[in-house]
Amino acid sequence: MVVALKGAQTSIAALDGRLLCNSFAGNAGLGTSGSGDTLSGFIAGLAAREADLLQATAWGVFLHGRAGDGLARRVGPVGDLARQLLAEIPREMARLSRGRA
Repeated sequence: MVVALKGAQTSIAALDGRLLCNSFAGNAGLGTSGSGDTLSGFIAGLAAREADLLQATAWGVFLHGRAGDGLARRVGPVGDLARQLLAEIPREMARLSRGRA
């Protein structure tokens, strides 16, 4: 089991005592209804591809935050919809694979 406590800094904890923190990505726009559902679905998708659950959660939290940041750049810091995050995630994955942080 892995738990993610979302906030300005997201803490991710595993039952075996491993703890990770993400303070690099994300914004207040991610507080919109359904955003957490999008995050959990993305984590589940990564886990289904055989990623370790802690790793899937860490990548999911980071990419979810990056997607929120990308969306905020395109449409503004608030007023976006959770479903708009989905299109941002592959874009952010491609940016990271090209070495563009």
